[in-house]
Amino acid sequence: MSATENKTGETNDSAENEDVKTPITEPTGTEGVGGTDTAPESEPPKRRRGRPPGAKAKPKPKKTIYGGDEIGIMGRQLVGVHQIVAMVTGIPEIQIQEQEGALLAQSIANVANEYGLEIDGKTGASVQLFMTVAMIYGPRFLQFRARAKSAQQSNDVTIPTN
Repeated sequence: MSATENKTGETNDSAENEDVKTPITEPTGTEGVGGTDTAPESEPPKRRRGRPPGAKAKPKPKKTIYGGDEIGIMGRQLVGVHQIVAMVTGIPEIQIQEQEGALLAQSIANVANEYGLEIDGKTGASVQLFMTVAMIYGPRFLQFRARAKSAQQSNDVTIPTN
């Protein structure tokens, strides 16, 4: 009976059958419990580097190009918003002219085109409705408040009620 010792210090008893030699492998760190090559079921298989087999690259988003009509509408809305802000804050320097609104709208559209920013139809329509309502009724409401405030200061309050 002879016992052989491998590099790691383990012994291989081949006393029963000296003709059959079983190879002893060194642990690689990937073996599961008991030195088997199967991982326990609680551990997921190790991930390999790189893209998974069969994966395809994502398509690049198409660039949205805003036309002259959208830019013109946005320019008018920007002028209206600046007018409302100037009236609310009492700072007339905030107001911008039509040309400045068009330039600002064109710049915003250029940035949106480059970065692929796009607003879907429902959201865009809702925002546009809100901005239009603010442009139309905002200055009127502010003028009404200013008139009511001045009338109240002179004790000649004529605020219509419905």
